[in-house]
Amino acid sequence: MATIVCSKQGTWRAQVRRKGKYAFRTLRLKTRGGEWVSETERLIDMGCEPRSRKVGKVKSLLT
Repeated sequence: MATIVCSKQGTWRAQVRRKGKYAFRTLRLKTRGGEWVSETERLIDMGCEPRSRKVGKVKSLLT
C-alpha cells in the first residue's frame, strides 16, 4: 500500500508498506513520488530490497 502526502515545507513524502516491508522517500515533485512508489512496489513484489533512504520491517502492535 502506498501513500503520498504533502508536508508543510511543500515537499512530498511517499511511503510504501508491502509484504512486511516499509520504505519511504521525500521528494520535491508529486509525480516523482508516484514513479518511485511504482518502482518500489515492483521491487518488493520481485523479492528485492527497495531503494530508499529508510527501509525496515513493518512492526505490528501484536509482535
